Amino acid sequence: MFPREKMHKIKYDKEDLELHELYRTVRDARNNRSQVSTLPGVWKKVLHEFPSDWLLPLEILEVLQTNSVEDELQSQIWNYLEAKASSEPSLKKLIDNGLSLLRNSFTPA
Repeated sequence: MFPREKMHKIKYDKEDLELHELYRTVRDARNNRSQVSTLPGVWKKVLHEFPSDWLLPLEILEVLQTNSVEDELQSQIWNYLEAKASSEPSLKKLIDNGLSLLRNSFTPA
């Protein structure tokens, strides 16, 4: 049986689609080490064009840590996330939990 109500198709604007593409790039880097070199560019784009997004920087940081690369960039992203957690109380627990997972479960590749 199908519900009588039609499913609504979600329409994404250009900005949403760009953000989805950045998430796809990070996913690709997670699955293919040769793509990790794309992450500094993704970070710059997130920082300038999607400053309200906190999850993508956390995912970038995870991939960089897992691959033991870009130590300076890791520090920059870590500091950015800590500052965001401090300045946005509604995100503090989410960001702190994510950073805690990275801090406590990180094992080098």
